[in-house]
Amino acid sequence: MIGQSTRTTSVADHLQLARELATLEAERAAAERMAAQHALRLETNLLTLEFNAIKPPPSRSAALAEAIGDAADQFLDGAAEAIEAAAYALPFLFLLFPLALLWRLLWRWATGARRG
Repeated sequence: MIGQSTRTTSVADHLQLARELATLEAERAAAERMAAQHALRLETNLLTLEFNAIKPPPSRSAALAEAIGDAADQFLDGAAEAIEAAAYALPFLFLLFPLALLWRLLWRWATGARRG
């Protein structure tokens, strides 16, 4: 009898431990979900502050130098864009030139046939 009651208590203890373990697992999973939500809120609600000192107005010579520098930058940017446009159009020229020659040949053939 003593052995039987010990086994019953052992099984009951195991069941109680399993319930508590399941409860702890559920609490841990809930805490992990909450931690993930907090991490997401921290990443998405990031605030960046930038402080700039107020500068005095530049002198006329400094303004002229800045304008010349800006003009040079704009010239270089425009030249770069023109080169990119030419590089983009080049394959179309290789395709359209033979088509234009073929069109001219067909046009001469069609108009020459009417004259004769």
